[in-house]
Amino acid sequence: MFIEKLGWSQPSRQKAVLLEIENKTYQYQGIAELSGVAVFEITAVDGKIPEAKVRAAIHK
Repeated sequence: MFIEKLGWSQPSRQKAVLLEIENKTYQYQGIAELSGVAVFEITAVDGKIPEAKVRAAIHK
């Protein structure tokens, strides 16, 4: 959507990065960029949405 509909650019870093927080693994990957603003997709290996505390840790 960001690239096709809104005209954003492909991200400069396309390789996914793994994070481990509280013994669970998450993957984040850039999906679009515009004027220095990046959009990332974060996915849990188990497919579940993490609790608010873990989401805050991912954000940091």
